[in-house]
Amino acid sequence: LGDVYKRQPDTNEVYVDTLLGLEVDTPRLARYYRINFQESANWGTNILEIRFFSSELYDIARNKNIVFDSKNGWNAATETVNCALDGDYKTKWSSGGSAADRSHAMVVDLGKYYDIRKWFMANGQWGGEVGTTNTKAFTLEYLKADPEGGNEWQTFFAYDKEEVRPAYGGIVNGVYARYIKINISNPAIGGANGCRIYDFELFGEAL
Repeated sequence: LGDVYKRQPDTNEVYVDTLLGLEVDTPRLARYYRINFQESANWGTNILEIRFFSSELYDIARNKNIVFDSKNGWNAATETVNCALDGDYKTKWSSGGSAADRSHAMVVDLGKYYDIRKWFMANGQWGGEVGTTNTKAFTLEYLKADPEGGNEWQTFFAYDKEEVRPAYGGIVNGVYARYIKINISNPAIGGANGCRIYDFELFGEAL
């Protein structure tokens, strides 16, 4: 199978997303898709049918309440922590940092419990910045309720690579949560101290 080129909303730029089996593991809103077959049989490419299936799930994190921010963002209104949930790719969460402490974290209150199915996070490159501003290492966690009254953070995705990718995303199974934490241990593959998250989205159904 070839690569899927996904066109960014409102621009002519495209990026490559890998097709895994019969399912793309990065949910993304798009209008135009291109499939590039790098190799074919001697007589050419023979395609019987191509189907795209869209989900009716919506972004359950859009403009939800952020109950914890480990560092205050810059003063600009377009760079506060809330910009990570506003659905606007022209704003970003640009949190300050230092060489002594490059970690960043925020906790989102979804308002009620959801069966979370997919997630998407747009990095600095998605917003037009250089690829070295992309997040290098982070975890996504959810607060798991304990029947005896305690609570415990559980990791459902962990990433630590130096790939120049404008966005990350994936399929989620078995995560039922109200509180979600983005825990960034290394904010940029180029060594910058601040994080740049242009959007963070969650897709799921209310329980």
